[in-house]
Amino acid sequence: MSTAPLAIEGLSKRYTPKKGEEIDALDNVSMRVEAGQICALLGENGAGKSTLIGIVAGVVLKTSGKVFCNGWDIDSHHRQAKQSMGIVPQDITMDPFFSPYALVSLVSGMHGIRKRDRDVLSLLERLGLRDKARAYARRLSGGMIRRLMVAKAMVHRPPLLVLDEPTAGVDVLLRRQLWEYVKELNDEGVAVLLTTHYLEEAEKLAEKIIILDKGQVIADTPKAEIMRLLDVRTIEVEIDAVDGVLFDQLTVAFQGLPEVRLRATAHPQRVRIEFPPSLHNAGEMINVLHHKNFAVIDLKTTEPDLEELFIHLTQASS
Repeated sequence: MSTAPLAIEGLSKRYTPKKGEEIDALDNVSMRVEAGQICALLGENGAGKSTLIGIVAGVVLKTSGKVFCNGWDIDSHHRQAKQSMGIVPQDITMDPFFSPYALVSLVSGMHGIRKRDRDVLSLLERLGLRDKARAYARRLSGGMIRRLMVAKAMVHRPPLLVLDEPTAGVDVLLRRQLWEYVKELNDEGVAVLLTTHYLEEAEKLAEKIIILDKGQVIADTPKAEIMRLLDVRTIEVEIDAVDGVLFDQLTVAFQGLPEVRLRATAHPQRVRIEFPPSLHNAGEMINVLHHKNFAVIDLKTTEPDLEELFIHLTQASS
């Protein structure tokens, strides 16, 4: 039995429709979220993310496999497992006639927290909701309701916070405020499992990336390592008076370097040079330009981002 905040072993979920073939929403999925870790769970629609979260939350029945939360089996010790996690579901669920203060107080009581031990206003303040503490929930914006759902999930201070698309429909400012709070929780030792369609969100927050595709794990590794799977770096150079003829000359100039590619851009003076950093470095590219007497006006380098990697991996598994 694992004492990690979340450990999943051989998890499968098979749906059997009345007509048609059986559907494997999850197929032998194993993964872990360690203490103090932020893990991003990525995948296209239908990859199995919501099914996995539903099983962890106890609202979807699994076909086979084991799920442990803080060492507690969600089947044999359901109550202890539930007490060890906070879940923020994708769908907004809120009683419109309760205030944030009343809702958080109610959830605190459901977790057995005595009134004198509750610190509702402090929690609401951390999420930017103190000035709305007594307002009806129906008068809150979508972003405020998302933050209120996080407050409800964290009233009992669980070691694991599960966020299923927490910033869907939230504007950029509120999204960043929520990121800051998640980072604060993580700094305090809370492990976080985050599903998101915003790859920028995963890239900014997560230490580990898990990618699901067609119900199977196709990547499970630290973010720094997974980014190295795309062995490509790009230099975009602005060269004096580039035109079709000079682009052809540039192509010839780089022919001696294996796996270096030149790509034209919409800007008539800019050219994109792509190369694998395992074979070359940016200095070599600049030296070729100088040696061939191309006048470089400006340049910038870019690293591969998570979106490129996600597309690369999912296409490779198809």
